[in-house]
Amino acid sequence: MDAVVTAEDVVNHKPAPDTFLKAAEQMGLTADECVVFEDGQLGIKAAHNGGFDCIEVADGEFKKFYSV
Repeated sequence: MDAVVTAEDVVNHKPAPDTFLKAAEQMGLTADECVVFEDGQLGIKAAHNGGFDCIEVADGEFKKFYSV
């Protein structure tokens, strides 16, 4: 893994995009250069709030693609 960010690493938690933004920053990327894989609605909303495309994953399968 190129970056690991946990809830303890940010002040604002999902649905704020801080976790995803910090991970992108650690990898030297912008939101439009990333795709978030998420299994929960708060995470999907956080991805959207940060300007990230997002793929919803459930039961080991890709369920839906969300584009900003």
